[in-house]
Amino acid sequence: MAMTPLGLRFLVPEVERLFREWQEIEVLPVVRFGTIAAITSWVGGLPGFWVAARPAFSIAGTWVALVVSMLLLCLWLTYRPTLRRWVLPASAAVNVISGFAVIGIGFWAQPSPGVVSSVLIVIAFFGLTIFRLYPLQGAIGVGAYVVVSGWLTIGAHRDGLIELYDMFYYLFMPIAAYATGMVICIQMWRMSREAYRRSRIITEQQEKLEAERALSDELLLNILPAGIAQELKYSPGLIAQHCDGATVLFADIVGFTPLAAKLHPDAVVTLLNEIFSHFDALAENYGVEKIKTIGDAYMAVAGLPDPNPRHAVAAAEMALGMRESITGLAAARHYGINLRIGLATGPLVAGVIGTRRFAYDLWGDTVNTAARMESHGVPGQIQIDQRTQQALYARYQTEYRGRIHIKGKGTMPTWLLLARLDHRPGR
Repeated sequence: MAMTPLGLRFLVPEVERLFREWQEIEVLPVVRFGTIAAITSWVGGLPGFWVAARPAFSIAGTWVALVVSMLLLCLWLTYRPTLRRWVLPASAAVNVISGFAVIGIGFWAQPSPGVVSSVLIVIAFFGLTIFRLYPLQGAIGVGAYVVVSGWLTIGAHRDGLIELYDMFYYLFMPIAAYATGMVICIQMWRMSREAYRRSRIITEQQEKLEAERALSDELLLNILPAGIAQELKYSPGLIAQHCDGATVLFADIVGFTPLAAKLHPDAVVTLLNEIFSHFDALAENYGVEKIKTIGDAYMAVAGLPDPNPRHAVAAAEMALGMRESITGLAAARHYGINLRIGLATGPLVAGVIGTRRFAYDLWGDTVNTAARMESHGVPGQIQIDQRTQQALYARYQTEYRGRIHIKGKGTMPTWLLLARLDHRPGR
Protein backbone atom coordinates (compact mmCIF):
# COMPACT_ATOMS: atom_id res chain seq x y z
CA MET A 1 0.00 0.00 0.00
CA ALA A 2 2.47 2.61 -1.22
CA MET A 3 1.73 6.33 -0.81
CA THR A 4 2.89 9.53 -2.46
CA PRO A 5 6.05 11.16 -0.99
CA LEU A 6 3.98 13.46 1.26
CA GLY A 7 1.79 10.56 2.30
CA LEU A 8 -1.40 12.31 1.15
CA ARG A 9 -2.62 9.73 -1.35
CA PHE A 10 -2.37 6.00 -1.93
CA LEU A 11 -0.90 5.12 -5.31
CA VAL A 12 -3.46 2.38 -5.95
CA PRO A 13 -6.86 3.96 -6.77
CA GLU A 14 -8.85 1.13 -5.19
CA VAL A 15 -6.93 1.46 -1.92
CA GLU A 16 -7.50 5.22 -2.02
CA ARG A 17 -11.23 4.67 -2.50
CA LEU A 18 -11.41 2.25 0.42
CA PHE A 19 -9.46 4.69 2.56
CA ARG A 20 -11.92 7.50 1.80
CA GLU A 21 -14.78 5.27 2.89
CA TRP A 22 -12.91 4.28 6.06
CA GLN A 23 -11.96 7.91 6.71
CA GLU A 24 -15.59 8.98 6.42
CA ILE A 25 -16.58 6.48 9.10
CA GLU A 26 -13.66 7.38 11.38
CA VAL A 27 -13.96 11.16 11.05
CA LEU A 28 -17.75 11.35 11.24
CA PRO A 29 -17.99 11.42 15.09
CA VAL A 30 -15.24 14.06 15.23
CA VAL A 31 -16.99 16.20 12.61
CA ARG A 32 -20.26 16.00 14.53
CA PHE A 33 -18.53 16.99 17.75
CA GLY A 34 -16.67 19.81 16.00
CA THR A 35 -19.82 21.11 14.34
CA ILE A 36 -21.73 21.17 17.62
CA ALA A 37 -18.75 22.87 19.30
CA ALA A 38 -18.61 25.45 16.48
CA ILE A 39 -22.31 26.24 16.83
CA THR A 40 -21.86 26.65 20.57
CA SER A 41 -18.80 28.86 20.06
CA TRP A 42 -20.46 31.17 17.55
CA VAL A 43 -23.58 31.60 19.65
CA GLY A 44 -21.53 32.01 22.82
CA GLY A 45 -19.32 34.58 21.07
CA LEU A 46 -22.13 37.06 20.52
CA PRO A 47 -21.30 38.93 23.75
CA GLY A 48 -17.75 39.26 22.50
CA PHE A 49 -18.96 40.78 19.25
CA TRP A 50 -21.05 43.22 21.28
CA VAL A 51 -18.02 44.37 23.22
CA ALA A 52 -15.45 44.28 20.41
CA ALA A 53 -17.54 45.37 17.43
CA ARG A 54 -20.54 47.23 18.87
CA PRO A 55 -21.01 49.54 15.86
CA ALA A 56 -21.25 46.53 13.59
CA PHE A 57 -23.09 44.25 16.02
CA SER A 58 -26.20 43.97 13.86
CA ILE A 59 -24.11 42.84 10.93
CA ALA A 60 -22.10 40.53 13.20
CA GLY A 61 -25.27 39.06 14.64
CA THR A 62 -26.71 38.50 11.18
CA TRP A 63 -23.49 36.84 10.09
CA VAL A 64 -23.40 34.63 13.17
CA ALA A 65 -26.96 33.52 12.40
CA LEU A 66 -25.92 32.70 8.83
CA VAL A 67 -22.83 30.79 9.96
CA VAL A 68 -24.80 28.86 12.59
CA SER A 69 -27.38 27.96 9.94
CA MET A 70 -24.65 26.62 7.67
CA LEU A 71 -23.16 24.65 10.54
CA LEU A 72 -26.57 23.18 11.33
CA LEU A 73 -26.75 22.14 7.69
CA CYS A 74 -23.35 20.46 8.04
CA LEU A 75 -24.58 18.66 11.16
CA TRP A 76 -27.67 17.47 9.29
CA LEU A 77 -25.50 16.19 6.46
CA THR A 78 -23.63 13.91 8.87
CA TYR A 79 -26.86 11.99 9.50
CA ARG A 80 -27.64 11.51 5.80
CA PRO A 81 -25.57 8.53 4.54
CA THR A 82 -26.00 9.49 0.89
CA LEU A 83 -24.85 13.08 1.56
CA ARG A 84 -21.98 12.53 4.01
CA ARG A 85 -19.42 13.04 1.28
CA TRP A 86 -20.33 16.74 1.34
CA VAL A 87 -19.70 17.19 5.05
CA LEU A 88 -16.00 18.04 4.93
CA PRO A 89 -16.23 20.36 1.87
CA ALA A 90 -19.17 22.11 3.53
CA SER A 91 -17.18 22.49 6.73
CA ALA A 92 -14.32 23.97 4.73
CA ALA A 93 -16.63 26.48 3.08
CA VAL A 94 -18.08 27.53 6.43
CA ASN A 95 -14.57 27.85 7.84
CA VAL A 96 -13.36 30.12 5.01
CA ILE A 97 -16.49 32.27 4.79
CA SER A 98 -16.64 32.69 8.56
CA GLY A 99 -13.05 33.85 8.64
CA PHE A 100 -13.66 36.42 5.93
CA ALA A 101 -16.65 37.65 7.90
CA VAL A 102 -14.50 38.15 10.99
CA ILE A 103 -11.93 40.06 8.98
CA GLY A 104 -14.57 42.29 7.40
CA ILE A 105 -16.41 42.95 10.64
CA GLY A 106 -13.16 43.56 12.45
CA PHE A 107 -11.86 46.14 10.00
CA TRP A 108 -15.18 47.91 9.72
CA ALA A 109 -15.81 48.13 13.46
CA GLN A 110 -12.13 48.75 14.20
CA PRO A 111 -11.85 46.76 17.41
CA SER A 112 -8.51 46.09 19.03
CA PRO A 113 -6.13 44.14 16.77
CA GLY A 114 -5.85 41.33 19.28
CA VAL A 115 -9.59 40.54 19.09
CA VAL A 116 -9.63 39.97 15.33
CA SER A 117 -6.33 38.07 15.28
CA SER A 118 -7.41 35.91 18.22
CA VAL A 119 -10.67 34.98 16.52
CA LEU A 120 -8.80 34.16 13.32
CA ILE A 121 -6.35 31.97 15.23
CA VAL A 122 -9.21 30.06 16.82
CA ILE A 123 -10.88 29.58 13.43
CA ALA A 124 -7.59 28.46 11.90
CA PHE A 125 -6.89 25.73 14.41
CA PHE A 126 -10.53 24.76 14.73
CA GLY A 127 -11.22 24.54 11.01
CA LEU A 128 -8.03 22.84 9.95
CA THR A 129 -7.61 20.37 12.81
CA ILE A 130 -10.94 19.43 14.36
CA PHE A 131 -12.79 19.31 11.06
CA ARG A 132 -9.81 17.54 9.43
CA LEU A 133 -10.20 19.32 6.11
CA TYR A 134 -8.59 17.90 3.03
CA PRO A 135 -5.10 19.40 2.62
CA LEU A 136 -6.08 20.98 -0.71
CA GLN A 137 -9.09 22.66 0.89
CA GLY A 138 -6.90 23.82 3.75
CA ALA A 139 -4.30 25.20 1.33
CA ILE A 140 -6.99 27.15 -0.53
CA GLY A 141 -8.24 28.55 2.76
CA VAL A 142 -4.75 29.57 3.87
CA GLY A 143 -4.03 31.18 0.52
CA ALA A 144 -7.29 33.07 0.57
CA TYR A 145 -6.60 34.38 4.07
CA VAL A 146 -3.10 35.47 3.16
CA VAL A 147 -4.37 37.43 0.15
CA VAL A 148 -7.41 38.99 1.79
CA SER A 149 -5.74 39.71 5.14
CA GLY A 150 -2.72 41.22 3.42
CA TRP A 151 -4.82 43.38 1.13
CA LEU A 152 -7.04 44.68 3.93
CA THR A 153 -4.18 45.20 6.38
CA ILE A 154 -2.00 47.10 3.93
CA GLY A 155 -4.99 49.16 2.83
CA ALA A 156 -5.93 49.95 6.40
CA HIS A 157 -2.38 51.08 7.16
CA ARG A 158 -2.29 53.21 4.03
CA ASP A 159 -5.56 54.90 5.05
CA GLY A 160 -4.20 55.55 8.52
CA LEU A 161 -6.62 53.19 10.25
CA ILE A 162 -3.93 51.11 11.93
CA GLU A 163 -0.34 51.71 12.88
CA LEU A 164 2.52 49.81 11.37
CA TYR A 165 3.08 47.72 14.49
CA ASP A 166 -0.60 46.69 14.45
CA MET A 167 -0.05 44.99 11.12
CA PHE A 168 1.71 42.21 13.03
CA TYR A 169 -1.53 41.33 14.81
CA TYR A 170 -3.76 41.74 11.79
CA LEU A 171 -1.58 39.96 9.28
CA PHE A 172 1.28 37.84 10.55
CA MET A 173 -0.37 36.19 13.55
CA PRO A 174 -3.41 34.86 11.59
CA ILE A 175 -1.18 33.78 8.72
CA ALA A 176 1.11 31.98 11.16
CA ALA A 177 -1.91 30.38 12.80
CA TYR A 178 -3.25 29.15 9.48
CA ALA A 179 0.15 27.94 8.35
CA THR A 180 0.52 26.00 11.60
CA GLY A 181 -2.99 24.62 11.23
CA MET A 182 -2.15 23.59 7.67
CA VAL A 183 0.91 21.69 8.84
CA ILE A 184 -1.19 19.97 11.50
CA CYS A 185 -3.85 19.21 8.90
CA ILE A 186 -1.33 17.55 6.59
CA GLN A 187 0.22 15.63 9.47
CA MET A 188 -3.21 14.39 10.60
CA TRP A 189 -3.95 13.17 7.09
CA ARG A 190 -0.63 11.38 6.97
CA MET A 191 -1.33 9.83 10.35
CA SER A 192 -4.82 8.83 9.23
CA ARG A 193 -3.49 7.12 6.14
CA GLU A 194 -0.75 5.42 8.13
CA ALA A 195 -3.33 4.25 10.68
CA TYR A 196 -5.47 2.89 7.85
CA ARG A 197 -2.48 1.17 6.25
CA ARG A 198 -1.57 -0.45 9.55
CA SER A 199 -5.16 -1.48 10.21
CA ARG A 200 -5.30 -3.09 6.77
CA ILE A 201 -2.04 -4.94 7.45
CA ILE A 202 -3.30 -6.08 10.87
CA THR A 203 -6.63 -7.16 9.34
CA GLU A 204 -4.90 -9.10 6.58
CA GLN A 205 -2.59 -10.76 9.11
CA GLN A 206 -5.57 -11.64 11.29
CA GLU A 207 -7.35 -13.12 8.28
CA LYS A 208 -4.27 -15.17 7.45
CA LEU A 209 -4.04 -16.32 11.07
CA GLU A 210 -7.72 -17.25 11.04
CA ALA A 211 -7.26 -19.17 7.79
CA GLU A 212 -4.23 -20.97 9.19
CA ARG A 213 -6.10 -21.69 12.43
CA ALA A 214 -9.05 -23.05 10.46
CA LEU A 215 -6.69 -25.22 8.40
CA SER A 216 -5.01 -26.39 11.60
CA ASP A 217 -8.38 -27.22 13.15
CA GLU A 218 -9.43 -29.06 10.00
CA LEU A 219 -6.23 -31.10 9.99
CA LEU A 220 -6.67 -31.84 13.69
CA LEU A 221 -10.25 -33.01 13.06
CA ASN A 222 -8.95 -35.33 10.36
CA ILE A 223 -6.70 -36.94 12.96
CA LEU A 224 -8.82 -36.84 16.11
CA PRO A 225 -12.54 -36.94 16.92
CA ALA A 226 -14.12 -33.49 17.17
CA GLY A 227 -14.70 -33.58 20.93
CA ILE A 228 -11.21 -34.90 21.64
CA ALA A 229 -9.67 -32.29 19.33
CA GLN A 230 -11.46 -29.48 21.18
CA GLU A 231 -10.41 -30.84 24.55
CA LEU A 232 -6.81 -31.20 23.42
CA LYS A 233 -6.76 -27.70 21.96
CA TYR A 234 -8.09 -25.92 25.04
CA SER A 235 -6.92 -28.29 27.78
CA PRO A 236 -3.65 -29.91 26.72
CA GLY A 237 -2.62 -32.87 28.78
CA LEU A 238 -3.55 -36.48 29.30
CA ILE A 239 -6.83 -37.44 27.65
CA ALA A 240 -8.33 -40.79 28.62
CA GLN A 241 -11.85 -42.24 28.48
CA HIS A 242 -13.45 -45.36 29.89
CA CYS A 243 -16.54 -46.80 28.26
CA ASP A 244 -18.58 -49.67 29.67
CA GLY A 245 -20.09 -50.53 26.32
CA ALA A 246 -18.87 -49.97 22.76
CA THR A 247 -18.48 -52.03 19.60
CA VAL A 248 -15.15 -52.32 17.82
CA LEU A 249 -14.92 -53.08 14.10
CA PHE A 250 -11.92 -54.57 12.32
CA ALA A 251 -11.91 -55.08 8.54
CA ASP A 252 -9.25 -56.50 6.26
CA ILE A 253 -9.23 -56.63 2.46
CA VAL A 254 -8.61 -60.25 1.52
CA GLY A 255 -6.61 -60.69 -1.68
CA PHE A 256 -5.33 -57.15 -1.77
CA THR A 257 -1.63 -58.02 -1.41
CA PRO A 258 -1.43 -60.17 -4.59
CA LEU A 259 -3.58 -57.58 -6.42
CA ALA A 260 -1.26 -54.74 -5.35
CA ALA A 261 1.73 -56.66 -6.76
CA LYS A 262 0.13 -56.51 -10.21
CA LEU A 263 -0.89 -52.84 -10.16
CA HIS A 264 1.11 -49.66 -10.62
CA PRO A 265 1.88 -47.93 -7.28
CA ASP A 266 -0.37 -45.01 -8.22
CA ALA A 267 -3.21 -47.42 -8.94
CA VAL A 268 -2.68 -49.15 -5.58
CA VAL A 269 -2.92 -45.88 -3.66
CA THR A 270 -5.88 -44.73 -5.75
CA LEU A 271 -7.77 -47.97 -5.12
CA LEU A 272 -7.14 -47.89 -1.36
CA ASN A 273 -8.13 -44.24 -1.23
CA GLU A 274 -11.38 -45.01 -3.03
CA ILE A 275 -12.21 -47.93 -0.72
CA PHE A 276 -11.32 -46.19 2.53
CA SER A 277 -13.03 -42.95 1.48
CA HIS A 278 -16.24 -44.92 1.04
CA PHE A 279 -15.69 -46.54 4.43
CA ASP A 280 -15.20 -43.06 5.94
CA ALA A 281 -18.49 -41.92 4.44
CA LEU A 282 -20.25 -44.94 5.94
CA ALA A 283 -18.67 -44.20 9.33
CA GLU A 284 -19.90 -40.61 9.23
CA ASN A 285 -23.35 -41.72 8.12
CA TYR A 286 -23.79 -44.22 10.96
CA GLY A 287 -22.02 -42.23 13.68
CA VAL A 288 -19.04 -44.58 13.87
CA GLU A 289 -15.60 -43.21 14.72
CA LYS A 290 -12.74 -44.22 12.45
CA ILE A 291 -9.65 -45.03 14.51
CA LYS A 292 -6.98 -45.83 11.94
CA THR A 293 -5.93 -47.80 8.90
CA ILE A 294 -3.06 -50.28 9.00
CA GLY A 295 -2.01 -51.23 5.51
CA ASP A 296 -5.20 -52.55 3.92
CA ALA A 297 -6.95 -53.01 7.29
CA TYR A 298 -9.54 -50.61 8.71
CA MET A 299 -10.39 -50.09 12.40
CA ALA A 300 -13.38 -48.21 13.81
CA VAL A 301 -15.50 -48.01 16.96
CA ALA A 302 -19.16 -47.24 17.68
CA GLY A 303 -20.04 -45.69 21.05
CA LEU A 304 -16.85 -43.66 21.46
CA PRO A 305 -15.88 -40.93 22.00
CA ASP A 306 -19.56 -39.94 22.09
CA PRO A 307 -21.79 -42.47 23.90
CA ASN A 308 -24.32 -44.29 21.72
CA PRO A 309 -26.72 -46.81 23.27
CA ARG A 310 -27.18 -48.38 19.82
CA HIS A 311 -23.47 -48.79 19.17
CA ALA A 312 -23.80 -52.43 18.10
CA VAL A 313 -26.49 -51.53 15.52
CA ALA A 314 -24.36 -48.68 14.16
CA ALA A 315 -21.33 -50.97 13.79
CA ALA A 316 -23.46 -53.70 12.18
CA GLU A 317 -24.92 -51.28 9.63
CA MET A 318 -21.47 -50.01 8.75
CA ALA A 319 -20.12 -53.56 8.41
CA LEU A 320 -22.95 -54.56 6.06
CA GLY A 321 -22.36 -51.40 4.00
CA MET A 322 -18.63 -52.08 3.80
CA ARG A 323 -19.17 -55.63 2.64
CA GLU A 324 -21.67 -54.51 0.02
CA SER A 325 -19.35 -51.82 -1.36
CA ILE A 326 -16.40 -54.19 -1.70
CA THR A 327 -18.55 -56.83 -3.37
CA GLY A 328 -19.78 -54.27 -5.89
CA LEU A 329 -16.30 -52.91 -6.57
CA ALA A 330 -14.78 -56.36 -7.06
CA ALA A 331 -17.55 -57.37 -9.48
CA ALA A 332 -17.35 -54.13 -11.48
CA ARG A 333 -13.57 -54.20 -11.92
CA HIS A 334 -13.03 -57.94 -11.85
CA TYR A 335 -10.74 -57.71 -8.84
CA GLY A 336 -10.30 -60.88 -6.81
CA ILE A 337 -10.73 -59.14 -3.47
CA ASN A 338 -13.16 -59.55 -0.59
CA LEU A 339 -13.66 -58.21 2.90
CA ARG A 340 -13.27 -60.00 6.19
CA ILE A 341 -14.87 -58.18 9.12
CA GLY A 342 -14.92 -58.77 12.88
CA LEU A 343 -17.08 -57.13 15.54
CA ALA A 344 -16.80 -57.30 19.32
CA THR A 345 -18.73 -55.52 22.05
CA GLY A 346 -17.61 -54.67 25.58
CA PRO A 347 -15.78 -52.18 27.79
CA LEU A 348 -12.97 -50.07 26.38
CA VAL A 349 -10.34 -47.55 27.32
CA ALA A 350 -9.62 -44.80 24.80
CA GLY A 351 -7.28 -41.83 24.74
CA VAL A 352 -4.68 -39.77 22.94
CA ILE A 353 -1.08 -40.89 22.97
CA GLY A 354 2.12 -39.27 21.80
CA THR A 355 3.43 -35.71 21.74
CA ARG A 356 3.84 -35.54 17.96
CA ARG A 357 1.44 -36.89 15.35
CA PHE A 358 -1.27 -37.43 17.94
CA ALA A 359 -3.26 -40.64 17.71
CA TYR A 360 -6.63 -41.49 19.26
CA ASP A 361 -6.52 -45.19 20.05
CA LEU A 362 -8.35 -47.97 21.90
CA TRP A 363 -7.19 -50.53 24.42
CA GLY A 364 -8.74 -53.43 26.23
CA ASP A 365 -9.91 -57.01 25.85
CA THR A 366 -12.71 -55.94 23.49
CA VAL A 367 -10.17 -54.63 20.99
CA ASN A 368 -8.25 -57.92 21.06
CA THR A 369 -11.47 -59.89 20.65
CA ALA A 370 -12.57 -57.80 17.64
CA ALA A 371 -9.17 -58.31 16.04
CA ARG A 372 -9.50 -62.12 16.54
CA MET A 373 -13.04 -62.04 15.12
CA GLU A 374 -11.59 -60.54 11.96
CA SER A 375 -8.39 -62.58 11.67
CA HIS A 376 -10.20 -65.90 12.35
CA GLY A 377 -13.17 -64.95 10.20
CA VAL A 378 -14.36 -65.99 6.76
CA PRO A 379 -13.72 -63.88 3.62
CA GLY A 380 -16.90 -62.10 2.61
CA GLN A 381 -18.44 -62.59 6.08
CA ILE A 382 -18.89 -60.55 9.27
CA GLN A 383 -17.94 -62.53 12.36
CA ILE A 384 -19.23 -61.30 15.75
CA ASP A 385 -18.80 -62.28 19.38
CA GLN A 386 -21.55 -63.30 21.81
CA ARG A 387 -22.20 -59.83 23.24
CA THR A 388 -22.62 -58.36 19.79
CA GLN A 389 -24.95 -61.18 18.80
CA GLN A 390 -27.08 -60.59 21.88
CA ALA A 391 -27.40 -56.91 20.99
CA LEU A 392 -28.32 -57.64 17.36
CA TYR A 393 -30.33 -60.88 17.25
CA ALA A 394 -33.74 -59.14 17.41
CA ARG A 395 -33.11 -57.11 14.26
CA TYR A 396 -30.52 -59.08 12.32
CA GLN A 397 -30.16 -62.58 10.97
CA THR A 398 -27.20 -64.30 12.57
CA GLU A 399 -25.80 -67.81 12.23
CA TYR A 400 -23.90 -69.69 14.91
CA ARG A 401 -20.48 -70.61 13.54
CA GLY A 402 -18.92 -72.41 16.49
CA ARG A 403 -16.16 -71.85 18.98
CA ILE A 404 -12.75 -70.45 18.09
CA HIS A 405 -9.59 -70.12 20.11
CA ILE A 406 -8.82 -66.61 21.34
CA LYS A 407 -5.30 -65.99 22.59
CA GLY A 408 -5.34 -65.40 26.32
CA LYS A 409 -9.05 -66.29 26.65
CA GLY A 410 -9.34 -69.83 25.37
CA THR A 411 -12.25 -70.82 23.14
CA MET A 412 -15.35 -68.67 22.72
CA PRO A 413 -18.56 -68.92 20.64
CA THR A 414 -18.88 -66.87 17.43
CA TRP A 415 -21.67 -65.98 14.99
CA LEU A 416 -21.86 -64.67 11.46
CA LEU A 417 -23.88 -61.52 10.81
CA LEU A 418 -25.82 -62.24 7.62
CA ALA A 419 -28.44 -59.58 6.98
CA ARG A 420 -31.16 -57.37 8.44
CA LEU A 421 -34.33 -59.17 9.38
CA ASP A 422 -36.54 -56.40 8.00
CA HIS A 423 -34.21 -55.71 5.05
CA ARG A 424 -34.30 -52.00 5.81
CA PRO A 425 -31.36 -49.84 6.91
CA GLY A 426 -31.32 -49.14 10.62
CA ARG A 427 -29.53 -46.42 12.56
